Amino acid sequence: MKILLTEPISNFIPVRLGFYCPHNGILSIASFLEKWGYDVKVVEPWIFRFNMNKLVNYIKCESPDVVGITSTTCTAYHAMVLAKLVKEISPKTIVIVGGHHFSFAYLESLEICEDIDYIIIGEGEHSFLDLVNSLKSGKRKIDMKDIPGLAFKLEKKIIKTPPRLCIEDLDEMPLPAYHFLFFKDKVKAPLARGGTIGCVFSRGCSNKCTFCSESLLWQYKNRCRGAENILEEIRLLVGRYKIFEFTFEDADFLCNRERNLRFLELLGKEHFRIKFRFATRVDILIENRDILYDFRKLGLISVVVGIESFSQKCLDKWDKKTQVEQIFLAAKYIKKAKIPVFEGLTIIGSYNESKENINKILMKAEKVKVNTLWSTILTPFPGTPLYKTGIKEKTIKIYDYRKYNMYNAVMELYKISLNKIEIYNILIHMKWFYNPVRWAKSLFNPQWRKFQFFQLFFDFKIIVRILFFVGDKANKRSGRYQSLIRYFHYRHLNFLNKSNKSFRSIKVWRD
Repeated sequence: MKILLTEPISNFIPVRLGFYCPHNGILSIASFLEKWGYDVKVVEPWIFRFNMNKLVNYIKCESPDVVGITSTTCTAYHAMVLAKLVKEISPKTIVIVGGHHFSFAYLESLEICEDIDYIIIGEGEHSFLDLVNSLKSGKRKIDMKDIPGLAFKLEKKIIKTPPRLCIEDLDEMPLPAYHFLFFKDKVKAPLARGGTIGCVFSRGCSNKCTFCSESLLWQYKNRCRGAENILEEIRLLVGRYKIFEFTFEDADFLCNRERNLRFLELLGKEHFRIKFRFATRVDILIENRDILYDFRKLGLISVVVGIESFSQKCLDKWDKKTQVEQIFLAAKYIKKAKIPVFEGLTIIGSYNESKENINKILMKAEKVKVNTLWSTILTPFPGTPLYKTGIKEKTIKIYDYRKYNMYNAVMELYKISLNKIEIYNILIHMKWFYNPVRWAKSLFNPQWRKFQFFQLFFDFKIIVRILFFVGDKANKRSGRYQSLIRYFHYRHLNFLNKSNKSFRSIKVWRD
């Protein structure tokens, strides 16, 4: 049985420009299926320069028995289009989709897109394996009811099987199938071109922030891989693929102190000259303040902290379980540990935003000495408490999943127009990254300077795309592709019983 794993092609700008890490979930499922003897291939969109026609033609030539597609919410319609195109060229091919979006929106997805055969809900490795084993043995669709973690349509009725328990020991899983990203030792993933790649060393989160689907998907558990297992993966990437800079993409890398102490001990015995960055919460960072400098000595160049808001009212509303004072305390320990870059994540759109509030955010970010401030817009992703509240209180005004990317406003709170929220988000970005004083300071900090120039290049590419629409072959899609995107959007609106109201939004992020 031939299996092909991929993700949809989208014009969501960060994805389109290649500013993303290879999808670790796909690589993990691929290595797990290979372990059980299956013929697997992984196809990342960057291989075909994000050209959908080339991707579809490749799938046609490969003639896989199964195509697996993962998707985020902002690329959900694109995943449905890909599923439809796969069925057109090969009706007998089984299409399986998964990921955060489809795990929570399985009901509407199966109603909207009839070309999806199965949806994997939650963790994918064992569910995918059990499903392809059953397909290989010739079992009928009705027999799939016994496989946990699935959703599918059977005679116009949607079946959801019992939830699958999460994998307890992640160290038992094989390492991600990185060989699919570096075939022929010439083609590398976008971030790997500069010797940087993203890795995931834990799954889940035990917190219950109302805007986040991470903890909900992983059943409010945080499972960590062991220190020895982490070092094994780093050795592979350093030794075989010459990768020396890493982004640890865990929701909270510092959550397991015992594991991290062992990791520091083992990493100290190695002769790597690696650099890495990770994300954490302010309260967890404070608890681990005594080992921050040890991380710094062994290659830590940046810490990403979920500030979210400088308003205690917002933090409480989102059930963050943190205090504003802890943000300032965490910043103090980051500077004390001499970590070169302090990255702060903030969210706007939750309260009565105004230019005065935007200036307060910038002033407080300055006060805590944030080097890089990433500002996003509050987005109600399906499955989250925020989404359910938005539906109930009718605060969600936009039901076009292409805009669920944290850069478009889709939720209207406190009577502030969506247009204004987007403008304020852009203002934060412009005032922060293009402050001449901050640029001057960054010149004396190599890592900070690197982040500043990376953002400058990112913005330049966006401006070129917006103003001139040049150098983007994937934008020259057929009218049919665009019509299919709209088709699934309209079906989504009909499913929700919403009228197709157009909304004038800033055209920064295109379809």
